[in-house]
Amino acid sequence: MNARILLVEDHDLVRYGTNQVLKSAGWQVVGETGDGTEAVAMARSLHPDLILLDLVLRGTHGLTVLKEVKRLTPWVKVMVVTGHDIPHLAQAAWESGADGYALKDLPWEMFEEGMRSVLAGRRWAQASVQEHLRTPARPLTEALTRRECEVLGAMAEGLTNSQIASRLNIREGTVEYHAGNILGKLGAINRTEALKVAREKGLLG
Repeated sequence: MNARILLVEDHDLVRYGTNQVLKSAGWQVVGETGDGTEAVAMARSLHPDLILLDLVLRGTHGLTVLKEVKRLTPWVKVMVVTGHDIPHLAQAAWESGADGYALKDLPWEMFEEGMRSVLAGRRWAQASVQEHLRTPARPLTEALTRRECEVLGAMAEGLTNSQIASRLNIREGTVEYHAGNILGKLGAINRTEALKVAREKGLLG
């Protein structure tokens, strides 16, 4: 395959395995990272044809990466690849300009078909995700879970992910996951904007 692929995935083992599968199938992997901020820089410097983008990343959330890549390098195709089958995240990614959307349990043959479709200029999402995209978003007040509200409140206090994890007795990676969900549900590109929207919606008291 002549297409140049940038692989963005925060789990090292998953990234390594995906890289090997892509290369064995003839795809050209020009770069890989698990850091969202680095991913944006690599999109600009490596000139990939397609980015395979996880949503939960170190540094910057995948939705923010998606929006920045589309703003800075709009010609680059972006296919979201996530392990979380969450309707509002699919909707947020689609509205942010994702060219493709796949879950990590998708069979390789279908995944490769999706990549080809995206590279050919067609927007593509696997069948189960298409159902999400046809479903109206839930009201915001119903969308935030109790835990997400706790994380949102801690974010409003200015706590870091590490501090939030310590307060709630959860892993830092779990905090990042919840923070990403919050951004998606609020339609925000970063935490500052998320807090602004949350205050406007009366979610912070």
